[in-house]
Amino acid sequence: AISRLYYSVYWQARFFLEENQNYLFSENREPHAQVWHEFIRQGKTFRFIGNKGKELRDKRNKADYNQEIFDLENQVETSFIWANQILTELNKFQPNNEN
Repeated sequence: AISRLYYSVYWQARFFLEENQNYLFSENREPHAQVWHEFIRQGKTFRFIGNKGKELRDKRNKADYNQEIFDLENQVETSFIWANQILTELNKFQPNNEN
């Protein structure tokens, strides 16, 4: 579940950068790191998205690659909360959003 949440958020964030900010990804850098770093780099308004995205990525990596995961139910619940927060923030900045 954590991995699915992460990738959903990652692709929404990546599309946001490409479509709304004309961000061009470097072929020499890891794309996941580029997405979250770019949001952090843009300052206070987008820093929350970048920081939560990095945290969700770390949580996904642990869930996918660690042999044991402690408190899995809580890890999944936290991931749902973070994913929802990131998507809510991204939605605020969509050009056709009336909020």
